[in-house]
Amino acid sequence: MLVSTSNEYTLMPHSTHPYKMTLVIGSRCKDGVVLIADRKITTTNEFNSIGFDYKNKLFGILDGVIFGSSGSTDSFELFREYVLEQVRKSIREMIANDERNQHEITYDNIILALCDIVLDMNKKRDFMKDYYFELLVAIRHPDKPSTLTWIMGAGVKRLIERYHTLGIGGIFAKEFLDKLWYPEITMKKLASLAYFIIKHIEDNKLHSAVGIEKYPPHIWFIPDNEIIDGKKVDYEVRPDNKPDLFEEIKKDAFKIFRKHERQTHKLSS
Repeated sequence: MLVSTSNEYTLMPHSTHPYKMTLVIGSRCKDGVVLIADRKITTTNEFNSIGFDYKNKLFGILDGVIFGSSGSTDSFELFREYVLEQVRKSIREMIANDERNQHEITYDNIILALCDIVLDMNKKRDFMKDYYFELLVAIRHPDKPSTLTWIMGAGVKRLIERYHTLGIGGIFAKEFLDKLWYPEITMKKLASLAYFIIKHIEDNKLHSAVGIEKYPPHIWFIPDNEIIDGKKVDYEVRPDNKPDLFEEIKKDAFKIFRKHERQTHKLSS
C-alpha cells in the first residue's frame, strides 16, 4: 500500500493487504484542519455476494476529537464501536489512577490512548490483512492551532503538517494533492479539491470501493480560531447545516472537475 512519509509516498511492509474500503483525506490548512471522506461501504453476505452501502466515515469521539479510519469493510462499525469504548475505558482508568484526583485528561493522553488501542486491535488479529486498522485524528485544541495525527497500525503516531490519506483512494488522490496542495490553502479549497478527487475516482470507475453516489462527501472542519459563544468550535459541513458553505465547496469542486476534463481532452486529441 502507498502511504506518505513527510509527503513522500513509499511502499509499507503491509502492502500485501487487500484494499481498504475507503478514502479519507486529512490536511493541515492555512485556517485549520479538514477531514473529508467518501461514503461507500463494501459489504459481503454469507454467500460472499458483494454489495454497497453509504455511511458516515468520520466520527467525533470526544469534544474536539474527530477521526477517520481505514480497515476491513465488513468490520467498519465493529472497529468504530471498539475504539469508542476503549477510549472511554482508557479515560476512566486515567481518572481512577489519578492519585491527586485532578482528573486531568489532555489531548496528548487521548492520542497515546488511541495509539495503544490501534496497536492492540492489530496485535489481537495478528495484523491480519482483512482487519488492518489505522487512524487519522484531528484535534481542536483550546490553546493552540488544530492538529492532524496519523496513527499507524503499529501504534506509532506522526504529526501531519501537510496532508495524508487513508484507504485505496489515496493512490489516486496523490496525483492531485501533490500538484494542487500548497501551504496557504484554506479548508474550503481543500474540501473542494477532495470532493473533486472522490468524484473523479467514482465517475471514472478507478476503484469500486470509493464513491458517494447521490450523497455528499463527509466533510469536517476543525478551524484554528473560529469561536461561537466564546468557545472554539469544529463542525461537519453538510447541505442541511451549512448550505451556503457546502454549495460553495461543491461549486468549486465541479469547476476543478470541468477544468481537468478539458485538460484531459486536449491531451488526448
